[in-house]
Amino acid sequence: VGMHRSGTSLLASAMEQAGISIGDRLLGASPSNPKGHFEDLDLVEWHEAVFADHGRTVYDAHEHGPLEISPQRRREARAMIDARQGRAVWGWKDPRTCLFLEFWHSLLPDARMLMVHRRPEEVLASLDRRRHDELTRRWPGLWSLKRLGVDLTFRRRRAARWWLASNAAMLAFAREHPDRCLVVELARLRDQLPPAIEFMRSVWNLPLSPVDLDAVLDDRLLHGAIPVVAKARPRTPIERTIAGLHERSRHGPAGSSS
Repeated sequence: VGMHRSGTSLLASAMEQAGISIGDRLLGASPSNPKGHFEDLDLVEWHEAVFADHGRTVYDAHEHGPLEISPQRRREARAMIDARQGRAVWGWKDPRTCLFLEFWHSLLPDARMLMVHRRPEEVLASLDRRRHDELTRRWPGLWSLKRLGVDLTFRRRRAARWWLASNAAMLAFAREHPDRCLVVELARLRDQLPPAIEFMRSVWNLPLSPVDLDAVLDDRLLHGAIPVVAKARPRTPIERTIAGLHERSRHGPAGSSS
């Protein structure tokens, strides 16, 4: 679980290598994710259908109140779970899941959540780069979003609210269900992932295989990340969310050292 552009694809690829079945119909690679997205399209399409039920998209789903799940969507969700129950250990990756954590917990009360967070300015910069790359592929020679009249200030403010909604939802869930969640930080993933996998194996009793970190981790991404430094008195909602997630990624489930 994690906000878009926060390392969720990288983490999902590690979990697949560890032996978790993450879906049969996965979203493929793209220029912004050359190794693949590792997203189960059944879950992606279900989340998008819920957004559409409310006249929303992934970009504004968090802005207009809670998302109510209709009886039909609940039946569809249950059918997806039933179709996967015969697998030894299974899961999925879709950043949209951030906004549905309590819903999925209600259907899968024994599920465990592996969460990853990344600094908001890095997420916003990554979103800007992805959008710019998409536009330049569509219009070769384009060198600036401003040439298309794109309001970067508005886009970044909206993306910042999106980051806050996703990460605040993760933090609230992790606080409510500490024994069900492991939180890692993208900037420290090389150090935090091995003990996290060992915790999942020994405490959560998941039959995981060893992971070749060098084959999974993209050090260019990790080196570009700035480790979070929690402020003594975080004042804004974003600062408080960063500090809360940082504390969780340092101490693991139920406050235990990890």
